[in-house]
Amino acid sequence: MALDVGLIDGDLPVATHMITGLRLIMQRIGIRLRRHQGEYLLDQTEGLPYIEWSQTKPPPVQEVGARIRQEIERVTGVIRVDSWTTTWDAVAQEITCTGEIITEDGDIPLTVSPFSSTKPHNTMPVLVWL
Repeated sequence: MALDVGLIDGDLPVATHMITGLRLIMQRIGIRLRRHQGEYLLDQTEGLPYIEWSQTKPPPVQEVGARIRQEIERVTGVIRVDSWTTTWDAVAQEITCTGEIITEDGDIPLTVSPFSSTKPHNTMPVLVWL
């Protein structure tokens, strides 16, 4: 059985607690999707090229969706991703990826908006667990 320390907003809480199952898989997905390419010193190819994507006009919508799905499928505990769709809202200038993550411990509906923000230069993804 996999076990890890539960993070709160990406940081260690004052009183630590251990998590397993779906919460652990959700935490791992969140960590993986927040990693920028080149951020991990031991492997510069790890992570997603958010800065490169944000500087490309128009953004490579299908590439973004495919890479995000690929990162999710690499998470330990994820079996597959079903019903994956990637859409581009030209008015809001926003890419949205939605799908159903099938894991060893159950299913997780997920929506990812890699550049969603009211700020013009956000490069961090917004994850919504439905």
